[in-house]
Amino acid sequence: MQDRSLAARQPIRVRIDQLRRSPGLNVIGIPELIGLAAAALIALITILAYFYFLVPAHSRLTSAQLERDRLQAQLRASQANLEKDTQNGCRQNQCEPGRLRK
Repeated sequence: MQDRSLAARQPIRVRIDQLRRSPGLNVIGIPELIGLAAAALIALITILAYFYFLVPAHSRLTSAQLERDRLQAQLRASQANLEKDTQNGCRQNQCEPGRLRK
């Protein structure tokens, strides 16, 4: 039983050794690995910076939209009050609709 497992492992070791010695993998050396590591680090920094700037920008956008909605509601209320006051003023002064008396 033990001889069979050794026999099965021996060809696997030979294949791994053949892969290590293959000429195609000799192209990737220390400088290439350093370059790949630097590229991965730059990509990671870029992704982190994207989220670092995206979250505050999204927060500012949300607060600006809420402020815009609040101001638009205030404007509509002011316009409604003006229209109401104008109509009341015209009734009292007997003026034409849509025209203010000074």
